[in-house]
Amino acid sequence: MESVKADGLRLPRLYAMGWPHNNCGGFCIKQGHAGFAMLYRELPDRFMAHASAEQRFREMTGKDVSILRDRRGGTTKPLTLMELARRVDEEPELIDAFDLGGCACMDPPISGERDK
Repeated sequence: MESVKADGLRLPRLYAMGWPHNNCGGFCIKQGHAGFAMLYRELPDRFMAHASAEQRFREMTGKDVSILRDRRGGTTKPLTLMELARRVDEEPELIDAFDLGGCACMDPPISGERDK
């Protein structure tokens, strides 16, 4: 980022908003709870578009699936984006502020991983 600034270029707005990357408009399938909470707070229309798509997928497949996971209590179960939004509004202490997740879209796959 320093070299971008040194060249006189303006950083994309997502960096100023707190995102660690400027990929995918603030949405990354690999981001964590904190990343999605930031999307909900900073770009609510974009968050809701993804939450609606997730709900349509759930209805289309008839399966209890989601992008996120709730791992509290020693079990893992789906955590929908709408449930995450509710937690952000009503129980913000449940959101791990450091769980931004990791964007690895540009990383080369580990040997043999592509075939899985």
